[in-house]
Amino acid sequence: MHQRAMELALDIYGAHSMLIDTGPASGTWPGALREKRRAGYPASAMMSSFFFSRSETIWGGTSQIQRNIVGERVLGLPKEPKPVGGEK
Repeated sequence: MHQRAMELALDIYGAHSMLIDTGPASGTWPGALREKRRAGYPASAMMSSFFFSRSETIWGGTSQIQRNIVGERVLGLPKEPKPVGGEK
């Protein structure tokens, strides 16, 4: 959901949403970057949110995989069925 919202925000704001900030003095840096000044990375709040929304897909799938492993190995549940036409 967050990914779709960020894609919509980028569509609405257009190219302006991907412009970099002028630095910490602008006051618009994301908190994590503003506090630690990570390599002077000039990400705008919009860019930071957009990039973070991409990582949600990875960590969201990771927890699902971990649940499957616990279910199969710890609880002794049957393996999840493979999709039709998938690897055999």
